Order: sequence, then C-alpha cells, then structure tokens
Amino acid sequence: MNIQVEQFLGNLTLSDLEKLIEVVVKRTLKEEEKTAKNGNFLDTFGAWQDSQTDEEIIEQIYNSRNSNLDW
Repeated sequence: MNIQVEQFLGNLTLSDLEKLIEVVVKRTLKEEEKTAKNGNFLDTFGAWQDSQTDEEIIEQIYNSRNSNLDW
C-alpha cells in the first residue's frame, strides 16, 4: 500500500473509518444495481459449465457419498 495512504488511514478515527466503509459499500451496491439494470447481472457470476450429463453428475454425487451406515 502507498505510504501516504497508510498514513492517512492511520490518522482516521473509528467514526471516520465507519463512514468510509459506509461510503464504499454504498458505491459498490450502486454499481451492482447498474450492472443488474443493464442485464449483465448474471455475467458477473458466470455459469456452471460441465461436459457431463445430468445423470453423470448425479451418479458422481451419489458415488462420492460415504455409504458407511453402520451404527
């Protein structure tokens, strides 16, 4: 981190830091809303991609489970 930034942050009070966090969160949420309104919301997360069929994935899940039910 830049030394000037570190010095600036070191001089902030708890109240200043809370306000800074609040501003960053609000700006981030505002940008996410813009992305969602533009129809790019799902693009920010990506999609599950797999070459296996549904049945193969289900079989893999069942086969990977611990089948030791001895109590």
